[in-house]
Amino acid sequence: MLDRLRILTGIVVVGLLASCATGLKIGPDGLRFEVADTDLQKEIDKAAGFPVRKGVGSLGKLQVEQAKLLLIPGDNSLGVSMPVKVETFMKSWSGRIAFSATPVYEKETGKVFLTNFALREIQVPGLPSEIGNLSAQAVTTILHETVKRYDVYTLDGSKWGEGLAKLALKDIQVRERAVAFHLGM
Repeated sequence: MLDRLRILTGIVVVGLLASCATGLKIGPDGLRFEVADTDLQKEIDKAAGFPVRKGVGSLGKLQVEQAKLLLIPGDNSLGVSMPVKVETFMKSWSGRIAFSATPVYEKETGKVFLTNFALREIQVPGLPSEIGNLSAQAVTTILHETVKRYDVYTLDGSKWGEGLAKLALKDIQVRERAVAFHLGM
């Protein structure tokens, strides 16, 4: 009996040490693996294709720069905020357009991705609403044509915590500074 207790204690200690080293955490909500917002932003930064230029109807043109990650815990969603510049024949405006989406997990590949982007907000001071709406439609079209599916992270099966998450993912929870992958059977 004492030997079994020592073995169990040894396994728990080794498991806790491994979890500290790999991002695996045990808490009141169960076992989870977390990916920091900085790691997610690095993956987004790898995505090619920016800047993108597109016409805004017959009114002018739009330029969209590289996306910045948004974590929105209240909606359990991830999103992107993109700097935009809208130019017409007479004037130009600069600001940001933000979109959000619920993260989706693809078990076969271990990829977490965003898809089906929804407009969250337009922050382009002074931009007339007609041009703002056309700009939002243009950015939505850009996301659907060029991004369609925005891979934000791939769980690495060779890393102990990520490998476990890849096998036993129950759900994804967006937090303030990270995305938590809850594990369960």
